[in-house]
Amino acid sequence: DQFVKDFFVNEPADGLGNVYVIYQDSRENIWFGTKGNGLFKATPIDKEGTKYSLQHFRNDVKNNESLTSDYVYSIIEDKNGRVWIGSFATGMMLVEEQKGSVKFIHTGNAFKNYPKEGFDHIRHMALDPAGNIWIAATDGLLILNTDGQRSSVCTYKIYRRVSDNTTGLGSSDIQFIYSDLKGRMWLATSGAGVSLATGNPFEQLHFKNYTKKDGLPNDFVLSCSGDKQGNLWIATENVLSRFNPEKNIF
Repeated sequence: DQFVKDFFVNEPADGLGNVYVIYQDSRENIWFGTKGNGLFKATPIDKEGTKYSLQHFRNDVKNNESLTSDYVYSIIEDKNGRVWIGSFATGMMLVEEQKGSVKFIHTGNAFKNYPKEGFDHIRHMALDPAGNIWIAATDGLLILNTDGQRSSVCTYKIYRRVSDNTTGLGSSDIQFIYSDLKGRMWLATSGAGVSLATGNPFEQLHFKNYTKKDGLPNDFVLSCSGDKQGNLWIATENVLSRFNPEKNIF
């Protein structure tokens, strides 16, 4: 491994700050979301991708097209090439770029049906095989259909924990979402283990919740990922666990 120097031609003297998420879009731009220092966009200026020029975006209370929060926890590009920003204070934003200028949209058709209450604190976002955006928040699971072919108004579906529902979401406090090799969607939760979601997300999802009762070492799950063999690797608060979904064995 080698530390890359002068990666950014215009890096701030005090650096980028506390970077929480890094995301590369289809146009080779690299986005950096920070805890408290806003959002950076790094644009390549050479074909090798060894030099980048930075743009820094922060909240400006006098500009309603600025970043709505300097706490950026998640970034994702949808199937139409649009970049969405998830903040841990003011919910979602849509990036709109025109002739070099960048706007952050949080009103209009894209957000007409966005929940008026909750879903301000977004931790993570992931795409399912159909291109829907699954949004992990402290207040539940929010699923966004960004298909603008039929309408420019986006569709949202909310899932929260319902007590005594054995096929419902185990916890409304979701840390992370992962789409495995088979397109299955897994949710890492705070205090209710990991959940497997099945069904049509805009009709009704069902959840199989795996907890300590099933062999998971800890029910506070931070994230998860898969390997080529189809195993699910689950990072809990203090233990890394491997789960075989086909055999239901931890």
